[in-house]
Amino acid sequence: MALCWLLVICGALCLSTRPLSATAQRVEQTDSEEDGRFPCGQPPSIENGSYETYNHGASIAYLCDDGFMMYTFGGRKRHCQDGRWSGSTPICSAGGCSEEDAPTVENSSVQRFNGGTVRFHRCNAGFERQWGGSMVIYCDGARWRNEPGRCVGAFSSPCGQAPHVENARRTKHSNGLITYTCEPGYRRRLGGGSILCSADEQWIGSPGVCTRLF
Repeated sequence: MALCWLLVICGALCLSTRPLSATAQRVEQTDSEEDGRFPCGQPPSIENGSYETYNHGASIAYLCDDGFMMYTFGGRKRHCQDGRWSGSTPICSAGGCSEEDAPTVENSSVQRFNGGTVRFHRCNAGFERQWGGSMVIYCDGARWRNEPGRCVGAFSSPCGQAPHVENARRTKHSNGLITYTCEPGYRRRLGGGSILCSADEQWIGSPGVCTRLF
């Protein structure tokens, strides 16, 4: 009889001391997310959607609310790298906007995505995007969102048209120098980021290329 009671007591002790590390780890990660202690700061929010975090707040994945479709600029995930969030925030779009009321961008062509709820404008040949505004217009289910950008005449000089660089914007200075600035989410590689038309009508310098941050 004494042996039976001893077995019961031992069993109870074993159950009470069973490791709970997995549960504790989940609680710690949840607390970190709720407190906003992210390595790169609070992640950029998304309208008509949300995000879930993993890797202890160092990575996020965006989700759209029910009834909305996602349009991404390279993917729905972003990661904390070198103190900043990689990539760009996606768009959550939905039907309900009139095609006739969609904002237009002069001197551009338009591509439609997500059943026409996302409109991506690209400047025509000989034109380039000017600072300000957006080339992506989308419907949030009730109205078109984003202020449209502008496509203006590309820079020309005795050296001819200044080279075009994808995902970069050009600025012409009073001394004839043309500088290239990569758009948000991109960084410059393989060049100094500026060119100048010389007296013998040759471009001096290299604009480089703009590659996406990952």
